[in-house]
Amino acid sequence: MLYYLALAVYFRQFLIKKLRSRKRSDLTPSANGTGLSVSESEPPAEFVLTERVAGDLKRILQKVGSDKVEREDVLLSIKNYLKEVMHLKNTPYGLAINNLIVIECRNKCDVDLSAEEVRSLWEK
Repeated sequence: MLYYLALAVYFRQFLIKKLRSRKRSDLTPSANGTGLSVSESEPPAEFVLTERVAGDLKRILQKVGSDKVEREDVLLSIKNYLKEVMHLKNTPYGLAINNLIVIECRNKCDVDLSAEEVRSLWEK
């Protein structure tokens, strides 16, 4: 749930910035009567990557949870996966990933992680 909240906050800020940055001449009347025509655009690449990471982490944690893997091996599995997406660490997406890891570890692996343990997952 925190994952979706973090994404909602990020996209709210993203849309506000996008709308504020538009020039007045770019605003055209729309057929829907709102007065603004906002072109549909692709979501940021980091968002698409974060969705993929979330799905992959859920699958990994489901697997290690069903195999009753030891705590250290759960953390090692996550850490090895996060090496591929280190550039997301200090972004809002990294925060969403951290929240997902905490929730999924608790729910699927019966592992409660401290904030320090979550931070250590991102270390090389």
